Amino acid sequence: MGIYPALKHIALFFFILLSTTLPAQHRCLSKKQMPDNAKRYCAKAKKALKKDHRSKAISYYKKAIKKCPDCLYPRLQLAMMYYRSGQFEPAAEQLEWLTSCSSGSKPEWNYYLAKCYERSGRYEMVDSPAQKYLNSNTKSSQLQKAAEKLLRDAAFAAQATRAPVASHPVMMGPEINTDKNDYFPILTAEGNELIFTSRIGQKEYLFHSYRKDGKWSPAQPLNIIENYIENGAHTVSPSGKYIIFSSCDAATGYGHCDLYHIWKKSNGQWTKPANLGSIINSPYWEAQPSLGENGRVLYFTSRRPGGLGGNDLYVSRRDSLGHWSPPVNVGAPINTPEDDQAPFYHPDGQTLYFASSGHPGMGDLDLFIARKDSTGHWQNPVNLGYPINTTGHEGCVSISLDGKEGFLVSDRKYHTQLQRGVKEGAETNIYHFIPYPDIRPKPVTYVKAIITDTANRPIKGATITMVQLPGLHLHFIGVTDSLGESLACLPAGKEYAFYAAKPGFIPHSEHFAPVANHGIIKPYILPISMDALPQTDTLLPARDTTQYARPIVLKNVFFNTGSSDLKPQSSFELDKLVDLLLRYPKIKIRISGHTDNTGSNAINLPLSRARANTVCAYLISKGIDRERLRCKGYGASLPIGDNNTAEGRRKNRRTTFEILKN
Repeated sequence: MGIYPALKHIALFFFILLSTTLPAQHRCLSKKQMPDNAKRYCAKAKKALKKDHRSKAISYYKKAIKKCPDCLYPRLQLAMMYYRSGQFEPAAEQLEWLTSCSSGSKPEWNYYLAKCYERSGRYEMVDSPAQKYLNSNTKSSQLQKAAEKLLRDAAFAAQATRAPVASHPVMMGPEINTDKNDYFPILTAEGNELIFTSRIGQKEYLFHSYRKDGKWSPAQPLNIIENYIENGAHTVSPSGKYIIFSSCDAATGYGHCDLYHIWKKSNGQWTKPANLGSIINSPYWEAQPSLGENGRVLYFTSRRPGGLGGNDLYVSRRDSLGHWSPPVNVGAPINTPEDDQAPFYHPDGQTLYFASSGHPGMGDLDLFIARKDSTGHWQNPVNLGYPINTTGHEGCVSISLDGKEGFLVSDRKYHTQLQRGVKEGAETNIYHFIPYPDIRPKPVTYVKAIITDTANRPIKGATITMVQLPGLHLHFIGVTDSLGESLACLPAGKEYAFYAAKPGFIPHSEHFAPVANHGIIKPYILPISMDALPQTDTLLPARDTTQYARPIVLKNVFFNTGSSDLKPQSSFELDKLVDLLLRYPKIKIRISGHTDNTGSNAINLPLSRARANTVCAYLISKGIDRERLRCKGYGASLPIGDNNTAEGRRKNRRTTFEILKN
C-alpha cells in the first residue's frame, strides 16, 4: 500500500459451515444437500479462484445456481465475490435471497445487505436490514457499531441527495487523467500549474501540467525530484520555494512511507531530497503532507500507534530555526475511530479540508471542511455534500488560493462501472469543480517586503516577522533573499504588525492592513529602508545633535484613547526593542512621546510625557538599566503629518526612539 491507500471495503466475515437443511420462507438447501452436478460446478469455481480466474469462477457459481436454484452455498460464494470486488448491486441481489431464508439466515447477512444498499445509493432501503441485524441476538460489537453508523450515514446521504449542493465536479481530460490512477492535485499559487501524483506500476511520481487560455497541457514528470526512487502526495509553500513530498520504500526511510523535503537555492536549483527525520517520520506510515501558515505548520496522515483509529491526522510546527516539533494527533472533532486522511490546510490559516470514513457521509471516504473558531480550535467538520461526495470513494480535495476553483479525486466513474460488471480505465480520476460559497476559504493576500539600506542596496538575511493584531498571532517569520525580498501569504482584511531586524542595523517596524487581495504575481509591497548601527563598540558622535540617527517610529505601540495605558498588543514591538538593547548593551536611547493637535497643549504635553514614561517603565521591567533610557514628551510640537486630515493626525500620534551618542 503506497502513498494513496488502496481502495478497501469492510472485511466479509459471513462464511459459515452449512450442515443442515434450513427452514425458510422459500426452500434453502445446505451445502451437504447440494446435488452432485451443482457441487461439480462449485469445485470448478474454487479451482478457478486459486488461479485468479475470477470471471470463470463467477460463471461456474452461476451454473451451479442454475442447476440448484435453492442451494445456499453458491449464492453465498457469489455474494462474497461481488462484495469484495465492490460490485454491490449484484451482491445485494444474492444477499436478498440469502436473508429470506428465515430460520437459517445469519444476522450478519442483513448488515452486509444494508451495506450493499448504501454503497449502491439505495439509501431508503438501508433501514430495514440494518435494523434486523441490530435487533438480532448474535451481533458482534464491531458490526453493531458499524450498523449504527450505517444508519446515520444512510439518513445523511438520503437527505444530501434530495438537496444537492451547487457544485458539480467534472472529470478532467486526458491531459491530466490517464489509464493509471491519478490523485492529489494541487494548483500552484499562480493558478496556472497543476501538480499531481500518478501511479506507474507500483510506484508513485509527481507530474505537472500548465494552463494557458483555459486549456491544460499534457502532463509531464516534475523533474525537480528527478531520478529519486519515488515521490508523490506533495505540498508547496506559498513562496513556491519549499516542497514536502511522500516517498515509499526509500533506502533512507524510517518506515514504509516517509516525508521528505527539498527547497530552492538562491541560484534557482533545487536541493537533493532529504528525509524530514525521526521527529516527523516513524517506523509506520507517514504521507499526504500539507503545509500551512507560510510553511510553519505541517499537517499529514499517519498510521502510527496511539491514534483514534485507522489513519489519523497529525500536526507539527516549525520554529524560527527551522526545526519541526514532535507531531501531535489532531484529535477530535477532526479524527475519528475510522480513517481520517488527506489534509489540505488552506493558506488562509483557518480552513482545513480532509477525507474521512468516520464522519457522516455518503458511503466510503467523503470530503469534509472544518474551520477554526475564535480561539484557534477546530470546529465540527461539515460534509461537502452531494454531488461533490458520492457513493464512491472521494480520496482528497484541494482549493485554489482565491477559493474560486477546486480539485478532487474520486473513483465515482469506476465505481459506477463496477455495478455493471465493467472494469475499465483507472480506479481514481481527478475532477475539477467550482466551490459553492459556504465551503470557500477566507480571502488571502500576498505581501512582499523589500528591505534595503539607506543607499538603496538590498539587505540579505534580514529576519522578517508578521503578526496579526490585536491577538499577536504569528503568521510569518522568514529571511530576505539576495534581492532583499521576503514573500508572505496572509489572511486579507486584517491588521498586521511587521518587524525587520538584522545585526548591524536598526530594526524597523510597520503597521499595515492590506484591504485588497493581492496575488503572487502582483503582491502588496512593503518597501523598507533600514539604518545602519555604528560599527564600533563606542557609538560614533553625531554632528550638531545628541542623537546618533533619525528617530525610529514604534509603529506598533498602542495606547488607550486619552490614556498612557499600553494596549496588550504593544508587547510585540516593545519586546523587540528589549532584544535590541540586550544585544547592544552600550546603546542608550531616548523614548519620545508625540500627540496630534486635538485638544490643548495643557493636556497633550503631559499625556505625551506619561506615554514615554510608560514605555520606559516597560523596558525597565524587562531588565533594561534605567541609566540607558531617557524619556521625553513633546505634545503636538513636532508633527510629521498634516493635522488637518485624519491620516495626518494618525501619523502624529506616535512613540519614537532615538539612539543617543555616549
